Amino acid sequence: MKNTVLEEMFADASISKLKRAKAIVMQKAYDATKGQYEVLYDYQLELLRSNPGSTVVINKLPNVDPPTFWRMYVCFDACKKGFLAGCRKVSRHIYANWKKEFFKKECQKLFWACAKAPCPMLFNLARARLAKETRPCAQAILNTHPQHWSRAWFRLGSNCDSVDNNLCESFNKWIVEARFFPIITMLEAIRRKVMIRIQE
Repeated sequence: MKNTVLEEMFADASISKLKRAKAIVMQKAYDATKGQYEVLYDYQLELLRSNPGSTVVINKLPNVDPPTFWRMYVCFDACKKGFLAGCRKVSRHIYANWKKEFFKKECQKLFWACAKAPCPMLFNLARARLAKETRPCAQAILNTHPQHWSRAWFRLGSNCDSVDNNLCESFNKWIVEARFFPIITMLEAIRRKVMIRIQE
């Protein structure tokens, strides 16, 4: 910080002055953040007013006094409709949950053969191979209907044939810069980013 002030402002500030300046800036940042939490419910109402059909939920930590913010969920109506119209359903951690019970490497390879099968006939063939290896494995994968996780049931025109659950990880990386802002500034930065139409 001392070097930056010297290079950019040509001032040789003492360490004590720099510490006081940093404390002032940190206090202002804290006050700004605190102020944004105070108007969070107003922000929720504005989102619902300006985006009819959207879902906005704010949770507070249970059994804590004074009330303390815990988490917030926002799903814009336009994003809901766009996702349903243009994307397949996401099966959440199907493989991860299945692998906990059946961790043999041979079973895992056969699982992925089922997941990546391009049609129901080849899915059934891959599942038969899995059943030959171990019947409980083959039965367990049907606990969640394969239309949610096997490519054999993805409709024509699907934008992605990935069978992994990388959606959340990709989104988190996409918004990493916004996550450093105070909450409402962060949410607005994410909202603007989400609403930008990506041109092909």
